[in-house]
Amino acid sequence: MKGLKKFISKMPLTGFLWILVLVMVFGVISNSVFAQGQVSNFIRIGTSGIGGTWYPFGGTVALILEKYLPGIISSASATAGTIENLVLLRQNKIQMAMGEPQTVRLAYNGELDVFKGDPYKDLRNIFNTKVTFITVLTYPGSGVEKIEDIRGKIIGSGPPGSAVEIEVKHLLAAAGLTEKDVELRAFDRTDRSDALIDKRIHVAVDGFDRGSAVVEDLLSLHGAVFVKFSDEYLEKLHEVDDSYVPSILPAGSYSALKEDIKIPGLLSIMAVDKNVMDEEMVYNILNTIFEHHEEAIAINKTLGEVSLQSASVENVIPFHEGAIKFFKEKGVMK
Repeated sequence: MKGLKKFISKMPLTGFLWILVLVMVFGVISNSVFAQGQVSNFIRIGTSGIGGTWYPFGGTVALILEKYLPGIISSASATAGTIENLVLLRQNKIQMAMGEPQTVRLAYNGELDVFKGDPYKDLRNIFNTKVTFITVLTYPGSGVEKIEDIRGKIIGSGPPGSAVEIEVKHLLAAAGLTEKDVELRAFDRTDRSDALIDKRIHVAVDGFDRGSAVVEDLLSLHGAVFVKFSDEYLEKLHEVDDSYVPSILPAGSYSALKEDIKIPGLLSIMAVDKNVMDEEMVYNILNTIFEHHEEAIAINKTLGEVSLQSASVENVIPFHEGAIKFFKEKGVMK
């Protein structure tokens, strides 16, 4: 420090002033641009916790963008999930945000606590990502074979305020039931699985990615079975909340699953702020992802769940203009 002071004291005043100006300018740039995440060629993708499947999904997208989109520096950020992603997106601390559709809709409409009275109307979808399968499991002899059989049964739901709690309410509504027609018990994921194993509940409801270790354990080690969904029921569920889409869980997703089954799915969203991402950038992002789709799948097989058709399905918030242009060019959007 003394050496630095001595060096400065011997500098010509003009030279010192120039360095001081440069330092001040760089400081302003750092604070107003870099620290706030406003660098136009830097794309941070908000995902989930490191142990979640969104994190490697977002990491693969970031890798493809940085490798093939000229001038782009991209990375995936581990977060607490949808709500934090949307808050960070609005603050421009991330530039792309993965989100569960029901929560994204609540933010868009200003019905989420952190957006109460201040709806996030600048939210735009650029593509639907992967499917979360709404999985309802029971055990042989429970008296539950199809979803309509849950009347009078004990349902393992999620904690108050959780996505699972909302999903259970929707499942009941589509079956023409209310909470008074069943007994609801709230559990976290681990306790809910244990309750099903111990037969303290008749069914357990949760959202899982394909090939979940939790579901594999329940099916193969503890004899759990899937509750069945009819086409008619899946249509009713979509009417209750159009973020649910009829989906197919393919045979082989689990060792005990020998044939395809119909199941409700939620298509997660990759959201951006329309004031940050312009039409050209969004178009180029999508063009890059789908041009190198096979390479992305080789890195992370969950990218195989994304197709031009699934990516472009209308889903709770408007699509970005750049996405509309891209999907129309590909013939999957009118």
